[in-house]
Amino acid sequence: MLRSDQALVTVYIGAAAAATATLAALVALAAIPVPWVVSIIIWTLITVASALAIAFSVLAAQTASRVGSDESILDMAQQAWEAAVAAVRTACCPAWITINTADLVCA
Repeated sequence: MLRSDQALVTVYIGAAAAATATLAALVALAAIPVPWVVSIIIWTLITVASALAIAFSVLAAQTASRVGSDESILDMAQQAWEAAVAAVRTACCPAWITINTADLVCA
């Protein structure tokens, strides 16, 4: 889930940037004198592009927040694992109990 959220943040930021670029182009187009019907269409497209830019920016922020939360949970789990490994090593190695796994090695 963490990897997909990280990818989604990138996608949402890209989509927000594309919508913002489209918005800028439409605003520049709106400055050109055109018939009123075309102007209404341009301003409608400006409204849609700005709504999309805002929506994707909010989605990016929310997903980035979830990524930060997930990373914090993973960090706490890693610290708990390291503490458990240290406790087992402390209890078993002096008692000459042979442990030989990737994390627990008693010499």
